Amino acid sequence: MNMPGFTAGASLYQTSGRYRVSNGGLFKGAPTQHVVLADIIGADDVACSNCYGKCADNLGICYGIAVAAVPICLPCTGAAFAECNTQSYACTAFCNLPGQSCCPEFCYPGKCCGRGETCVDDNDPNSRYGCCPSNQNVCGGSCCAKGDTCCGDECCPAGHFCLDGKTCSQYGIFVTTPPPPPPPPPPICLNPDYEPCQVSPDHWVCCPPGQECCGPRGCRPKGFCVS
Repeated sequence: MNMPGFTAGASLYQTSGRYRVSNGGLFKGAPTQHVVLADIIGADDVACSNCYGKCADNLGICYGIAVAAVPICLPCTGAAFAECNTQSYACTAFCNLPGQSCCPEFCYPGKCCGRGETCVDDNDPNSRYGCCPSNQNVCGGSCCAKGDTCCGDECCPAGHFCLDGKTCSQYGIFVTTPPPPPPPPPPICLNPDYEPCQVSPDHWVCCPPGQECCGPRGCRPKGFCVS
């Protein structure tokens, strides 16, 4: 049985954890649903409330038709109320479908974000319960603070500079460790027959004729470097 304002083909969907539903009544204690919005803000509040409001209005119409039918078919009334409730649950479930009024941005079952927001980790410190606002950048899956820009996958604070498209720097230039000083040049041996010999990175000696340079071992007679 299809009641006015409902479609029997509407599919049920697990309601987002961002909304809480409590039971009230329209006629003779019959259940209806009232929405308390938790986190969705701005125009999304209005759209979601309107969606639930239409479901409640249609439920009232459905109950009215069921009550009006009592003198005609009393046994039919209970079945009509049950059908009204079923169709109402399908209506409110539709409001919570991904992309619909109460779930503009679907993250995962039980979590939605507002329209224009981006789903990030629930514990992201710059997000709103895991929803990065539309006026904040998302870099590498993380929600940046207001004013931050993306530098590669990194959030680069305001006033900093993005170098080579991936390195955020406070100074606008690459800050690197200066290279070590070059080693001292070989000495000029006063005797042209002497040979310069480097025994350490910063120390040289002069080997006399008949000796050869053995590195850290200094000058040794020729042929004795390996002994």
